[in-house]
Amino acid sequence: MRILTPYEQWLLTNGSLLFRSTGPNPILSHFYLCNIKINEFEYSSVEQAYQFFKVKNIFKDDENG
Repeated sequence: MRILTPYEQWLLTNGSLLFRSTGPNPILSHFYLCNIKINEFEYSSVEQAYQFFKVKNIFKDDENG
């Protein structure tokens, strides 16, 4: 099993608030498929999805608590 990137680690920690899926483990499934689907939008990489949510301020920044 490969080591998760910081983006993947972040999404695994916070993804339950972001991911909508009927799959048993949608977050890991998307990582292994290299295709991330969040709220009906598809992202080509974990980094792209992470940056989208960071820009949209959908999650709290760590430094802001």
